[in-house]
Amino acid sequence: MSRPILMTALAAAFLAAAPFAADAQVVIPGTTPGQQLQTDQQTYQTDRATLRTDYRQLWTDRAAGNAAGVAADQAAIAAQRTQQQTDRTAIQTDRATIRTDLAPDVAAIKTDRAAIQADRPALRQDYRQLRTDQAAGNAAGVTADQAAIAAQRTQMQTDRTTLQGAKTQLQTDRTALGLPAQGGGGFGAHRPAFSGFGAAPAAPGLLQHHRR
Repeated sequence: MSRPILMTALAAAFLAAAPFAADAQVVIPGTTPGQQLQTDQQTYQTDRATLRTDYRQLWTDRAAGNAAGVAADQAAIAAQRTQQQTDRTAIQTDRATIRTDLAPDVAAIKTDRAAIQADRPALRQDYRQLRTDQAAGNAAGVTADQAAIAAQRTQMQTDRTTLQGAKTQLQTDRTALGLPAQGGGGFGAHRPAFSGFGAAPAAPGLLQHHRR
């Protein structure tokens, strides 16, 4: 979890003396993976806002010629950027956990869909054979074709029922993981925009200050 960072030399000294753990994810006991993901995403958003505040304070202190404040601000920014990396790692861990937990359901759905895709050309072939046998006056062939078509249609219905069962199981497991009902975006809809992750605008003269 992030903590408010004061833009003072005292705050910078405190951070140096007692830095927060930036190498471990804070896991809340009793939470589901989905709830943990939501918590970590909220932490990321909070820390991102804090980083923007840190940069604004840096600009203010630089404009005022407050050298001690600038040093403290830069230390706070460095600490906050490290915290953001921790946040990102935590979110990636949460997503990996969810993907692993849902992998059997996703695989089952993929298999069931493949079965349905295979049923369709088989049924089309049965119908083509039926037309051929009818045109040839092959009564025995027609009877066999009709039986094959009936069996294939039954198989397709079975495969559709199996697919629906797999989808239902996926929704059940998502609920157990603390995820919302799946819409267009799946659980990835929780994903915050990582483009520009921690990328606050550079303060005027910041690079030159570091080089001094």
